[in-house]
Amino acid sequence: MNPIQYKTNKVSKKRVYYQGTDTLLEGYLLCYNYDYGYDLDGDVIAEGAGNSARFLAVEKPTTANAPFFAGIVAAESANKTGPCWVTIIEPHNIIASVYTDVNCTNATTYLYIKNATYLASSTGTIGLGLANETINRAGTNGLVLARIRLRQETSGATVSDSLLSIETLLKSDTATVVSNSLFMLQSDEKVHSDAIAVASNATYKINSDMSQIMSDLKSQASNAKTAASNLTVMLSDDVNYSDLSVLASDIRNIVVKNVSDLAAAVSNICVAFSDRFA
Repeated sequence: MNPIQYKTNKVSKKRVYYQGTDTLLEGYLLCYNYDYGYDLDGDVIAEGAGNSARFLAVEKPTTANAPFFAGIVAAESANKTGPCWVTIIEPHNIIASVYTDVNCTNATTYLYIKNATYLASSTGTIGLGLANETINRAGTNGLVLARIRLRQETSGATVSDSLLSIETLLKSDTATVVSNSLFMLQSDEKVHSDAIAVASNATYKINSDMSQIMSDLKSQASNAKTAASNLTVMLSDDVNYSDLSVLASDIRNIVVKNVSDLAAAVSNICVAFSDRFA
């Protein structure tokens, strides 16, 4: 598969030594034996001595070796049974065929390196890339083209689609608008606070420029609290709020600005994290 890219030097291939005993198929994923203590002749190699087996010896993916993804079994090494030398396609931001058990949609389905399987999966700790074909491999496993671009999966604070929720709320009755808008403002303040806590716990990993983002997050948390207070005062001044359209407009202006500032601040911190750990 994929002869056009190979002949035009769009992919890089490498010979590696597969240490397992399974029969490999085209598109299988392999990882380097990152903590192997021997060379390929079986001699003990001291830690720190630059053991070449660690970039030549490969094995079935696990949670531990997934960050040391080596590449994809090439067509010419299909059906070989280990241990043996095989050719792999190295993962340098390419499009290649990978073996999967996922129902794939072109440009939508993300594939991952997963523990204890050679197949590209729907979940995992290391993102492999994005499907470049629409084909259902969930029933019958097989190949799918994918754009390979490795990335580490991380967890963090999640921001809901508050603007859509606000639009829906503004179409309901006045009491519901007031109650839910106040709740959303208070919830947004908590999201800000949670984001600050997450960032604070990880400051030892972040560049000095993150201090500005931290300051922005703290400011937005304060703004959320102030906005909630302002809305309460506004309603107490005119309990009946005779002009519903004005009420809706005032609430929307307060909440939209707060959520917009939140989205911008969280986007900035995500970009900073991504740049730091890419």
